[in-house]
This record gives sequence, C-alpha cells and structure tokens, in this order.
Amino acid sequence: MRMPAWLRRKAASKIGDQPAERSLEILEAKLQQSGNEPPDAESLASVLRELPAVRKERIDWGYEGQTGLWWCQISIDLEHPDAHRVIQCLAYELNNPNANDFQGAFYPSSPPSNLNKDPDKVLTWMIDSWDGETSAKDVAKMLDLVPLEFADA
Repeated sequence: MRMPAWLRRKAASKIGDQPAERSLEILEAKLQQSGNEPPDAESLASVLRELPAVRKERIDWGYEGQTGLWWCQISIDLEHPDAHRVIQCLAYELNNPNANDFQGAFYPSSPPSNLNKDPDKVLTWMIDSWDGETSAKDVAKMLDLVPLEFADA
C-alpha cells in the first residue's frame, strides 16, 4: 500500500536531517511491512472488534518504530445494517479536530477501479496516525468514550 503524497511529505518532516526524498523511501519501505504492529495495537484492535460490521479477522497494521508512525487497516461488511453508522462514527471521531486532538485520519482505501469488481471484498478503511506521539492505545481510549448506539447492540 502506498501512502498519499501529502502524508509522505508530512511524515518525512518528522524523520530528521536526512534528505526528504531518502526519508520518504525509508519510511514508505518500513510502513509497507504489513503485520508490523505498534506496541499497544491490541487495545485499539479490541475496541474495533466490538464494533458491528467490522470484520474481526481483517485487521492489519503497519508501524515504524523510529518515528512512532502507525496505521491500522480494517474491513467493514458493507451489507451489515450498521455499516454506514460505524463508518460515520469513526469518520467523525477520527477526522474532526474539534472532537479530539488525534493527529491522523480515517479514510477508505481501494485498489484501482478497474480491479475493483466487488467493493465489499476489496474496500478497506485506514486509521492513520501522523504525529508519532498518539498511540493506538490513545485512540482506543478516545473511541471507548464515545457513546455508540447500533441496531444489533
């Protein structure tokens, strides 16, 4: 998975005195190693698994220990009656700077449209931490405080 250009530029500025292009190469190579979990990944994974429509078996991670940057990729069952509510709640809580101080974003991720024959199977959702200071545990605590109401809860 390739990071968006604006995120690569932001992340590269956090790495230090290496030239920006080399920093981007290093960061991108490390973040592409799927399954490399941040130290406190399980706290956020357990909160996400409790949400209806989130496919429990499809939570993946990327982590770069030097910078503390991490991402979490989840799959949501779009046929589930609460799928849109879950997406709406996560988008509001993670993308709204007035709701919290999370430095990151929640957004969809997909292969190219010509390969996207069945969105329910290939569309995934990313939680990206940009600052290297906000941990997965911090995000888990933030989401745990949100009163979420769903049809099957």
